[in-house]
This record gives sequence, C-alpha cells and structure tokens, in this order.
Amino acid sequence: MRFIIKAITLILLSQILLAEKMETLKDPTVEAERFYESITIDGNLEEESWGRATGTDYFIEIDPGENIMPSEKTKVKVGYDESNLYVAFWASANPADIRASYQKRDRAWGDDFVAIFLDTYGDANVGTMIGANPYGVQLDAKNDGNNDDESFDLIYESQGRITDSGYQVEMSIPFSSLSFPEQEVQEWKVGFYRSLPREKRAQIVWGGFDRTDPCFLCQLGTLTGIRDIKQRGSLEFLPAIVGSQASALDANNTLQKGDINGEASLGIKYSFSSDRFAELTINPDFSQVEADEQQVDVNTT
Repeated sequence: MRFIIKAITLILLSQILLAEKMETLKDPTVEAERFYESITIDGNLEEESWGRATGTDYFIEIDPGENIMPSEKTKVKVGYDESNLYVAFWASANPADIRASYQKRDRAWGDDFVAIFLDTYGDANVGTMIGANPYGVQLDAKNDGNNDDESFDLIYESQGRITDSGYQVEMSIPFSSLSFPEQEVQEWKVGFYRSLPREKRAQIVWGGFDRTDPCFLCQLGTLTGIRDIKQRGSLEFLPAIVGSQASALDANNTLQKGDINGEASLGIKYSFSSDRFAELTINPDFSQVEADEQQVDVNTT
C-alpha cells in the first residue's frame, strides 16, 4: 500500500513539474530584420537572411493550462524589405502527431497552425490574424478585440513543410495588403500564436496572456525595426466565365442537347489598403446577383 501511495505521489509531482508555470511578459518586443536578399517562400527557411534574424522562442500555453510551459517548442522570426513583411515559424512536434490537411482557405482551423497578429496602429481597435497550417493552407481573420471576422481575406503568400522535428511555415505579407501610419519609423503591436490540437487543443502564444484582462489586443507585444516603407496599392484581376446548355425532348421522346453558350466577365479590384478598395466588373453576370424582392404598394383613397 505504501508503495502504491508513493507511486501516486510521484506521478502527481511529475504532472505538477510538467505543468510548470511561466512568467508572462509585459509588452515584449521583437525586432524585424531588414532583408536585402530575395526570399523564396517555400517553407525551407535556409536563406542567410533567416539565419541573421533574431526572433523569439518565449512561448507559453494559455489554454487549457494557464500560462504554463508548453509541451512543444516554438520559434518565430520576422523580417522585411521595401515591399513585404516576412514571418517564419519553427514548430517542434512528433511528425506522426501533426494534424494537417489540404483544405480551402479558412477551412483548416482544426489543424496544427501558426499565426501572427498585427495591430498596425497600436490602438487595440482592430487586429489582423494571418496564419497557415503545416502545408501552407491560409487562415486569416479580423478581430475587433472580441470577435473574429473569418470572411476577411488578405492577400499574402504562405508555404509550409513537415520535417523530422516538426513543421515550418514561411509567409510573405505585402505592405500593400496592410494599412499603417505614414511615418518613417513603424512600431506595430504584434502577437504570435500556435494551435496544437492533440487530445485537447492547446493554445500557445508569445509572452503569455492574462485571463483577467478580456482585451486580447491590449496584451500584444511590440514589433520594432521597420522603417522607410510606404503604403502601396495592389491590383487584382478576377476573370470568370459562366456557361449554359439547354436540352429538350424531341418528337421521339429523346433528349436532344443544345449548343453550349458562355459569357466571360472580368473583375478588377484595386486595394488602397487592407480595408479600402474599389471594384469594377466588365460584363457582369447579373443572374448571380441577389435582387430585392419586388413589392407593390397600393394606395386607396
């Protein structure tokens, strides 16, 4: 009996040690490295630029554990050039345990994934989450501090790969996709996130999180080192074609197929920033446009 009690005690002590509390960081800072060489977004992360960047590996599990040491290590680095912000994640894991799937955009929330949060104005009003799973499938959303808008789609490039020690994700975010102050030196609020779905989904963030403070955006760290960048617009061309074919029964009750008809259209979208844009459509397909239900008002006197 004493042996059993001692064994149980040792197990409980080991669980306590494994759930070691970590100190949360108040307004942590990470510096973006200026890149002068071209970066290929392939998830390989072997460029010299990534080797020079410093980054951070101080990640803390905030759920289900509260600010405890996570079961897996995570590292992130940030770089930039005149046109793009670059983000690289190294996520340690047993490759056999990684959950990853090829999905449509914003459909891989149940997978392993990593993300960066950006509040470029630092006012905690609106944050942008930009992420990808181990295959580079994109997940992004806007957050007002309380709710996520997953219909928000940002233009960025991402790629990931599974390795012997986990997975890596590399992202390139054009400055033309972001809105930020017009000033020489930029200081943005930033956060880094990792979703680790196993028996339970562990949520891991850079620096920790105070559950007593409901404002997540207020607890982001600071991204420094970015300077001499300008707001640029982006132009998108969205071609489309709609086809139709009519069929009818002839006198012998045989189905006769008619000719295939098609109409091409072109959508043009110019984005001034992530939240300001103008759209033009050439030869729009009005059959795909929802119309208001017609109503007839009858006045009698």
